[in-house]
Amino acid sequence: MVGPHELGVEGPGLVILAAVATLSGLIGIGIAVAVYLRRKVDPAKIELDIFAKGWFIDSSYAKFVGGPGRKLFDAIAWFDKTIVDGAVNGVAGIVSTASGELSRTQTGRVRNYAIGIASGAVAMLVYVVVRMSS
Repeated sequence: MVGPHELGVEGPGLVILAAVATLSGLIGIGIAVAVYLRRKVDPAKIELDIFAKGWFIDSSYAKFVGGPGRKLFDAIAWFDKTIVDGAVNGVAGIVSTASGELSRTQTGRVRNYAIGIASGAVAMLVYVVVRMSS
């Protein structure tokens, strides 16, 4: 069965197709040498204006980047600097402040930690008793 990406040509047919493709490429190279290197034919006679100007890609980019593209890029830069960087810096500030405050709870004394665990256990017990009684 022939898949969608297979040509389905085997043996001599494949050799003929390869020869035609190679010959076409060599003819194109020969024409390019005659026109551009040896100057036997004027390129203006065979080149269309759209080919001579590179499909107008460079001029189109220049018009977009110089006009509406510039405003778009400036807006994206403002959004990144104000919103994204502001959010990242805000989260960093919150984490820094919280870590500074929480570092005070770490005294290194086992008694303080045991009191904290016992207080948490009592709070959980009170919560469960209150929930079950209602």
